[in-house]
Amino acid sequence: MKCYVKRAAAAALAVMVGLGVTSLACGEESTSTEAKQHDVVVSAELQKLVNNYFKAKTDKDRQDLVDGIRQAAHHDPFVVATAIKRVDVWSATKEGPVKIFFPGPGRPKATGIYEVPYNYTSDRAHPLVVLVGPQDFSPEVMLARAHLYLGDHLNECIVVATTADVAGLFYEINRQAPQLRMLLKKVRELVHVDTDRVFLLGIKEGAEAAWIAGMMNPDLFAGVIAINGFPHMPYPEQSYPLLLENLRHLPVLSAWNRPAPGTGGENEYVDDLTIHNRLIAKIAKENDLPITSVELKSTKPAGQFPPTDEITELLSHVRITTPKSIEHWFRYPDQGTAKWLRQKRFEGRVWDAATLSIAAKPDVDQAKFITDVLKGKLAYIGGTIQGQEVALTVRHTSNVEMMLPLGVLDPGEPVKVTCNGLTRHANRLPPDIEVMLEDAYDRWEFQAPAAIRLSLAVHTN
Repeated sequence: MKCYVKRAAAAALAVMVGLGVTSLACGEESTSTEAKQHDVVVSAELQKLVNNYFKAKTDKDRQDLVDGIRQAAHHDPFVVATAIKRVDVWSATKEGPVKIFFPGPGRPKATGIYEVPYNYTSDRAHPLVVLVGPQDFSPEVMLARAHLYLGDHLNECIVVATTADVAGLFYEINRQAPQLRMLLKKVRELVHVDTDRVFLLGIKEGAEAAWIAGMMNPDLFAGVIAINGFPHMPYPEQSYPLLLENLRHLPVLSAWNRPAPGTGGENEYVDDLTIHNRLIAKIAKENDLPITSVELKSTKPAGQFPPTDEITELLSHVRITTPKSIEHWFRYPDQGTAKWLRQKRFEGRVWDAATLSIAAKPDVDQAKFITDVLKGKLAYIGGTIQGQEVALTVRHTSNVEMMLPLGVLDPGEPVKVTCNGLTRHANRLPPDIEVMLEDAYDRWEFQAPAAIRLSLAVHTN
């Protein structure tokens, strides 16, 4: 079953009269792929200033460069965005596997290991595949087995191998999940990554982690591949429809198989694997979600003989950065980022219990009752963009931030922003060069940095 979201061809850019800003009309979905540019000239002086901004060691050094960047760009944010896309801050490297370390509690060993393709050069962006292995596989073993999953794609992709606890699972207290973003930023700082083509591939327990990481971090990836795994959640018939909606703009390939009798694989987990993946396929079909489910007929281990054609198709996808509509259910405060909207402050108690038991009265709709309990425990952020109107809905959140790249809104016209039904903004939202530089630096995101930032305190009853 395949329900990939089909992307329209890149919309043409239109120059806004009197503002000197090139804007992309907000269609059904937007990607950050570079479209045609209209007479955008980046001077050598501006490019040098922007390069120095990202090479600066301190916040003060970066701040001192902002005014010079504005002047060199003649205060045109689109020219600055072009200079950011052309930034050159990497040194070419073709060395062997490199271990990744960064500070963190209880992390005395390397968090991951990466390797660049043979034809790597720092003057162009390369796709990135993050491999998350089963519990008994070290990152080194996963990296050595990368050819089993990626085949010839190894010739073009940077590959990072890491462990499932970095990606995070649904049931565990969220101590390590923030390290996934840290890991990806660290890799992007070291080598030139195409942030529109970052993929997550998990095997067994790593597949469960990949499911959860994709659901809770849909802004990071262009696609997720889960082999012989499924997301472990309480009451899946009710929780799946909620949390799979987070994947509305993130394609997922899930492949699994039943081992042959006598091979040691016929156990309760294998039965659960089939039951849950079939349930996911059913929900995806009913809700037109971009999830491809492949039940392999071969009895050979799916982790050693994955569906290469389907993997190739998924790896052709490009990240969608600014969809017109988003829904995002999440459990922990640092999971509250979804494309162009992010939670800044969690409201109320965090649901951190390892298990959940729900007992409904006999005379009520059991499924609806369970769904309502889950909705009450999970946090939520959602939003729609229709022309110059943005409508936000949030729960368990006292502060939310909207971060939009260039081209989504017309900077010359007023923008109406509502949150939970109340109008919170009714003025223009012009792009800000400093916001764009800061966001590009904070996320090491050069292809689609936010140029508009609007932070709102949420009024609660």
